[in-house]
This record gives sequence, structure tokens and C-alpha cells, in this order.
Amino acid sequence: ELKWRWVDAKGQRHPCLIKRMSRQDVVSQNEPPCELDATFESVGGWTVESGLGTDEDGWSYALSWKSATWESKPGLFDVFRRRKWQHTYR
Repeated sequence: ELKWRWVDAKGQRHPCLIKRMSRQDVVSQNEPPCELDATFESVGGWTVESGLGTDEDGWSYALSWKSATWESKPGLFDVFRRRKWQHTYR
């Protein structure tokens, strides 16, 4: 499922990805192509969380997706990177 690029905390296809988009369309997006139902109203754009445990671009690195520790700098054997995106709704 990691091939979707936009995944949840477990590495699975994010449940809010726009359903009508193909995997190719989804992975080509620069921001998460997510949509919520009409109950939620967007009050801003997407931002990347950065700070403790990330590099200046918000990335953290590890040897595997299920790694217990993620570092702010890539190590010699680190092949996975992740960053957390945030969008505010009301």
C-alpha cells in the first residue's frame, strides 16, 4: 500500500483520498488529494509539520515503515522517509 504515496500512520492507503482518482493521479500530487464530507469546512491549506524529530522540510527517516524510531537525518541504511501534513477544518 505504500505505493499510494499518501498513506495513513499504518502505511495503508489514506482513507480520505479522493476515490475517483487513479493511483497514478494520486502519486503525482504535491499535496494530499484528500476530501472530507460536507460536514467539514476547510479553513486553510495544507501545511507540513516540522520540528523535533524532523529535518527542516519536515521529513523523518527510518530503516522500515514500522520502525520504532525515526530520525531527523537519514542514516546509511535508511530507505523510508515520512512527513506529517496538517489541514484545519471546522
